[in-house]
Amino acid sequence: MEKEKDRKEIKTRGRQPMAEIDKATERLNLRLTKNEMAILKKRLQTTANLKTLTDLAKNIIFERKIVVYTRDKDLDITIREIVKLRNEMNAIGKNFNQIAKRINTYNEQFLYKKEFTEIEKHFDKFKELQIKLVSYFDLLADKWLQK
Repeated sequence: MEKEKDRKEIKTRGRQPMAEIDKATERLNLRLTKNEMAILKKRLQTTANLKTLTDLAKNIIFERKIVVYTRDKDLDITIREIVKLRNEMNAIGKNFNQIAKRINTYNEQFLYKKEFTEIEKHFDKFKELQIKLVSYFDLLADKWLQK
């Protein structure tokens, strides 16, 4: 019975105690120039899976995988333009809905003519926006899809 009590794990709140073999007890002191430290900090900011300089240094020393974020400024501009075009297309869609609602409220057929000319105007603008969107998507595809 007493042996079973000794075998029981000590329950603590929070994280379980680390095994002795996993504890990092040895130290490595490293001196860097300000420029080297700035480069290391900049590299840490671009990593996806690391939070501290110590983790980055260990991964470099032990040649572990480091996931790096890269950002393309040209893509930001393209995405902004696509968002603007999408918003314009949404506005045109709302105009179509308003026109359809007006048409459905008319009792006389001769009143439709004005609405149809308005529909044609919005549809032409819609086609122009669609052509622009396709060109932006083609640019994205050329840049990001592998050939």
